[in-house]
Amino acid sequence: MELEPVIPFEPIRSNSIPEGSVWIHQIKWDGVRVLTYYDGFKCRLFNRKLNERTNQYPELLDVKSYCHSDSVILDGEIIALGSDGKPSFHEVMRRDGSGGWNEWYKQKRKCKSLT
Repeated sequence: MELEPVIPFEPIRSNSIPEGSVWIHQIKWDGVRVLTYYDGFKCRLFNRKLNERTNQYPELLDVKSYCHSDSVILDGEIIALGSDGKPSFHEVMRRDGSGGWNEWYKQKRKCKSLT
């Protein structure tokens, strides 16, 4: 069974905060939304625009290490912390927009060796 990517729901702006037990609220971490598709054999990652991000985040591909399910679709946000320990959209975009984790890691090491 191969899971096909779906377009996820998007948050909407509102002038008021909904109240009641049927509503939940989440912190906006300032990261990148990624959906993880795992069919029991293969894992693929996609952003909200359905662009594949599997190569950018290889550490998330071993789904069995963090989820005990035969197949699953996970919807979450990937964040990167800046040097101040706070979420940094700039840092996560450096990795997300790069040629993948290896390229990001090489650039990160290169930058550190110059300082």
